[in-house]
Amino acid sequence: MKNKSLIIVFIMLAGAFSAIGQSHLWKYPTCPTDTSIVRKWKDEMYLVYFRFGLVREVVLHDIATSMTYSVPIPSVININDFRIAGDSVFAGGYIQDVSGKRGILACFDINDMINGSGTFKWMKFDNSSLQYTCCDIADRGVLITEVKRISLFKDGHLTRIAFIANNHIVNYPNHNIVYMKHIGYGDAAFTGDPITPWELNQYHYNKDGVEEYTDIACTDNRIVVTAKDKEEDWFHFMVFNRTANFANYCLLSPPIYYFTDHTVAEQVMVTECGGDKVAVTYNFREPANRGIAVKLLDVGSSAPVLLNSLDIPTTAVGMMKDTRYSPAGPRLWFLTEANSPFTNIWNYYIFSLDVNNIYAGFYAAKSITDCKFHSLDNFRDNGFVASGMNNGVLNVYDLFDWSEPDNCGNTEMIPGTPCSPTFRSFGRHHCIVTPKYRFYSNYFTTSGEETENICITKD
Repeated sequence: MKNKSLIIVFIMLAGAFSAIGQSHLWKYPTCPTDTSIVRKWKDEMYLVYFRFGLVREVVLHDIATSMTYSVPIPSVININDFRIAGDSVFAGGYIQDVSGKRGILACFDINDMINGSGTFKWMKFDNSSLQYTCCDIADRGVLITEVKRISLFKDGHLTRIAFIANNHIVNYPNHNIVYMKHIGYGDAAFTGDPITPWELNQYHYNKDGVEEYTDIACTDNRIVVTAKDKEEDWFHFMVFNRTANFANYCLLSPPIYYFTDHTVAEQVMVTECGGDKVAVTYNFREPANRGIAVKLLDVGSSAPVLLNSLDIPTTAVGMMKDTRYSPAGPRLWFLTEANSPFTNIWNYYIFSLDVNNIYAGFYAAKSITDCKFHSLDNFRDNGFVASGMNNGVLNVYDLFDWSEPDNCGNTEMIPGTPCSPTFRSFGRHHCIVTPKYRFYSNYFTTSGEETENICITKD
């Protein structure tokens, strides 16, 4: 295993590592990337998926020992999101083959990476007929072309994957004839059964196509799906009971809630915040107004309740990448592209908000010069880990003790303004289909990757 760590021989004592470092910037010199996703596993371990050209790879990094475990992914498979439950990774994305894009779900055991080999199990969606469904349409089918975001929840012994996905309304059986392109949602689970290893439930294929679903989160009792309205660019969301087959409604959907205070610039991101609370973050772009919107909602009762709302003005905004809630603090992290209101310099900012004092007035925003961040997750007790690239190679930035100075990144204190928008609701068609699929598996063996710790913050 080809591991290299430039931490000056671990500062001579690996056991003293957790006491001496509060933040790090890791460089992976042999990992070119233009896309990456990072997710925490255990206390000092994270997994990062990256791709570049035909290279797709998952790396497990233990920062306490500096060990890395690397697994190649077939070059035709692309991962858009993954989450970890226990010791298992669940992922969503697509496969690009001779028949075009097909959505996929996949899973594997992290312990297999550590032990040296294992099996990558995955399924591919097929064209599914809409005839004899609740919105019966003869000679039409639904093909899920790309799973975009996922969230996990326990259901007995199974871990279920709630997902949003791109889908095409196509001819049945000729999926090459495409009539409409929409985004829908549904759920699935890997059962491990040798005959039917995946359980797919009803999928809402979004017949009207007005909501552009962007993210999904599972709370203790609810599933929340967020969207940008394609007609007005407003923030829409829906709330379902957290259960298998949650999308199984026909013909009328549960209420669709919406805010009209801002127009969404790109995508709305959502994260569970303990109990049945969620936090929503998105960028807004209006003729005389640019900024970041943060909303904290309680979705546990019969109707959602807006707990807090905050606007953070900026001079320009890009895409909101990830949002995460940490119960330590408690703290809300989110990663977005934006211009600084002070320097007017474009950067990739990791914001931190104290949830108990959300109206503090100024909010810490961290960045690293020339580092483009793609993804964010919680890390250790009250910190974060973010993956990105610098000069075309993978970089990962972690901070795991907010109370200590952070010399690896830059910090700006950016002001925000509390607000009290109201929201309304309405209903819409809700058409569903049971997707068909085919299943596969790929054997993998583990190697390693080089890491360079190019920054470490010390007490």
